[in-house]
Amino acid sequence: MNSFWQAFAIVFVSEMGDKTQVVSFAFGTQYGLLTVLLGVFIGVAAMMSLTVAVGDGVSRLIPAFWMNIASGVLFIIFGLWALRKHKPEEEKPVTAKFGALLAIVSTFIIAELGDKTVFASMTVAGQQHSYLLVWLGSTLGMYLADVIAIVCGRVMRKQLPEKALRYGSAAIFILAGLYTLANALINRVG
Repeated sequence: MNSFWQAFAIVFVSEMGDKTQVVSFAFGTQYGLLTVLLGVFIGVAAMMSLTVAVGDGVSRLIPAFWMNIASGVLFIIFGLWALRKHKPEEEKPVTAKFGALLAIVSTFIIAELGDKTVFASMTVAGQQHSYLLVWLGSTLGMYLADVIAIVCGRVMRKQLPEKALRYGSAAIFILAGLYTLANALINRVG
């Protein structure tokens, strides 16, 4: 059980203030609660499954620089997407709901590749050699940190006007994208 708690604590702390926690907040202001919770969970569980199973092999197959570039571009695209006006009165078709779910899942998977929580999870997996316990601890640690952000986003959604939330969400995504791109380029040069 030590593997579980070690993975949980390290990943939970690593996720606090991380870009995907900020993205969770933004998704919490834009989409339905169940869609966001499910999307984040699927994305986190899938990413942690890859992280723990593959260990440091992912970083050898796909360089962190290119994953960060893809992540930055994706954040900017979602920022621009957030600027569009939502019509809450309209009933959304099933494909629109799955579109939001797939957007959330893919954002998490791409954004986490090469991130500090991935490296933290890889480190624990390499030390503990206990796939199931490390995966459970990593997944729940990251999910809990993101649920905190989602709840905060939902509370803000009820307190602020829709236009402020739309522009705020767009700004969060675009700034996260620009930061990710700049950080990737700086690390590549330096």
